[in-house]
Amino acid sequence: MRGRVGGRALGSYVYDKRLDNGGGVVPCEVRVFPLAVKRQLKAWPEASERTTRWFSAAEAVNRVADEGLRELIREIGAPGPNPRRK
Repeated sequence: MRGRVGGRALGSYVYDKRLDNGGGVVPCEVRVFPLAVKRQLKAWPEASERTTRWFSAAEAVNRVADEGLRELIREIGAPGPNPRRK
């Protein structure tokens, strides 16, 4: 992606990351920043590991497995005033 990242996080969530070496899990905090996309690249370093798809906030909530991220998407995508947006 090419675009401009906002300076303030929209929110954050925590998830348990499974370590590749079988060494268990570690809690990770993810801060979510807005990105004004100018263009989507056809190739990028993780292209063989990830796919890109665009969804509305309502569709994304139904497709995301992590409850913390789902809640953040609900809050960000909800119409009307949002205390996380400033």
